[in-house]
Amino acid sequence: VIGLALLVLAQFVFFASVGSETPLWVLVFVPAVSRCCSALAVTILPAMSTSQYAEQKKPRGHVAVLTAMLLIFLTMAGFLCGKYAAVLIAVLAGYGLTLRRGYRSLGGMNGDIAGAALTMAELFAAGALMLF
Repeated sequence: VIGLALLVLAQFVFFASVGSETPLWVLVFVPAVSRCCSALAVTILPAMSTSQYAEQKKPRGHVAVLTAMLLIFLTMAGFLCGKYAAVLIAVLAGYGLTLRRGYRSLGGMNGDIAGAALTMAELFAAGALMLF
């Protein structure tokens, strides 16, 4: 409960600190990129034996489609948002750092790790947007 309250407080502070002249178009791409990362992590990384993904079949074609989608989102953001597309680098960094810690701590991938990494990635995006 305390962690959730701190997350909400941090997101509020970050978004309240964003200047009124900052274009918010990049926020359209933040959830798309973070969810592509989650889908890739669940598809590529070995699942924990107790995970709901342990018995799931993972087609190889999904990795190619998800990677293409991720690259398209990053490219579109670069064209449409200019320098603000750098916020998506914060999404990737936040996702990667949280994923690494959770995966190593629990010894495999599961939905909770994907959700935690997704949440932290979006918090990193809000923090990066605040810095512009």
